[in-house]
Amino acid sequence: MLMACALWTPYASRFAGRRKSGTRGQGPDAVFASQNEPHTDTTLCKLLKLKFGNVSEQALARVEHASPGELELWTERILEAKSLEELFQA
Repeated sequence: MLMACALWTPYASRFAGRRKSGTRGQGPDAVFASQNEPHTDTTLCKLLKLKFGNVSEQALARVEHASPGELELWTERILEAKSLEELFQA
């Protein structure tokens, strides 16, 4: 019985943060999204620098203050965009 408790504790601790983040009962996609959203802007900024070289502070600020929907759209567009203007177009 002691062994079962030892196995349960690490397993349970992996999921303990889900209750605190407000994703309980929303399914694995909601949990995954909530855990990764804070890093999307950082990843997109890195991709912008790699693809376009020097990126203006204004463009980086736009990414940092973007909504989750904008970040998702721009992350998809960066694969084919030939310029920052094309990436950010409405």
